[in-house]
Amino acid sequence: MNSFFITGMFRSGTTLVSRMFQSHPEIACASDPYAPLFKEFRNQYAASIHNLKDFVLESESPHDDYYYYDSKTSFFHDLQTESFEMSCENVDWVALLDKMANFSKPYSPLLFPYFNQLPGSTFKETLVNGIDLIKQAYGDDKTKLVGFKEVWTNEFGTHIVRDIPNSKVVHIIRDPRAVCASNLVTSAPYPMIFLLRQWRKACSAALYQQKFSKYGENVFILRYEDLISQPDVYINKVCDFLEIEPHENMYNPSTYLDGNNQQWLQNSSHKDSILGFNMESINKWEDVLSDRQISMIESMCCGEMSLFGYQTEQNQFFLSDDIIFNPPEVKQADIANWLRPFVDQSEQSLVKELSLERVRLSALTSDKEIDKKIAIKLGLWSETFQMMRENLKRNYL
Repeated sequence: MNSFFITGMFRSGTTLVSRMFQSHPEIACASDPYAPLFKEFRNQYAASIHNLKDFVLESESPHDDYYYYDSKTSFFHDLQTESFEMSCENVDWVALLDKMANFSKPYSPLLFPYFNQLPGSTFKETLVNGIDLIKQAYGDDKTKLVGFKEVWTNEFGTHIVRDIPNSKVVHIIRDPRAVCASNLVTSAPYPMIFLLRQWRKACSAALYQQKFSKYGENVFILRYEDLISQPDVYINKVCDFLEIEPHENMYNPSTYLDGNNQQWLQNSSHKDSILGFNMESINKWEDVLSDRQISMIESMCCGEMSLFGYQTEQNQFFLSDDIIFNPPEVKQADIANWLRPFVDQSEQSLVKELSLERVRLSALTSDKEIDKKIAIKLGLWSETFQMMRENLKRNYL
């Protein structure tokens, strides 16, 4: 069975895209069914390493951004080469299946009765089982293509196309200012530094997988803004990539169904948003973010924004002393409960992290040659970091 994997940052339209595909009568697509399985793969790999150096990895921690430190970048690149053929013999399936059921039930509840059929001897076999279960839960005898979407998992795109037969990956990218604005208006926001580094990692992963890996022909990058502004064009493009004819339902969000096969109510964090392909959602961030927040976002993300065609309000990028010592950040007590134990919003931590960001920005905008090992620390892949430097120099510097 041909399959596909949708991934991207949260608040980037990934659910819209997954519901769009599910509206196609020949596609079965589940939203957020297996997120804990990817974290378990990371944890099992970490447990197999006898020396993680000074990289402290907790089992419930979010996927790291992996910037700046040898211990993190080494782990990240080793994890990239590890196969989903890894054995599941040490997996606590009772605990993991319970976690997956609780996580997925709000989004893909029809999968719940099938979870006992999920475990395999390897992570590859487990995911192949999972794809078959999505077909059983959300497909029928007309189903030709099966997909699922997960946020925070862009780094596993290579694993999917390399290890899962007949699979493809669709990366969703959205303007980081819109991602932050959508997050900040919620009752349980995430820190901006955390979000922006995760956004950068997602961009670099998508670019590397498409342009520098040997699996690039099986990787598609879809900008949220392109889908919203030209849905006919980009629905056709992504269907062409997945080698399936578009269906009329895909162009009409009123036909989209949720995980219970009821009419989907879009999960926008902006209460006055129009559902569907809403052009107003593209620049809604302008009404939400302060000038200082915009400056911080653009200075931290200018390299990736330039590569993805996001026009900045600034022509020059800098992290001022005022932002470093008085950042427009989320307070520790306001952070979402699940994330709060894993982030440090103290003054000392914020100054240190933003000082690192100033070093990164200086390297991005410098004419001096950058050592490959330093480029990896600053950009995760030296190839994508060099692309950013060249593009910034051509368009801004």
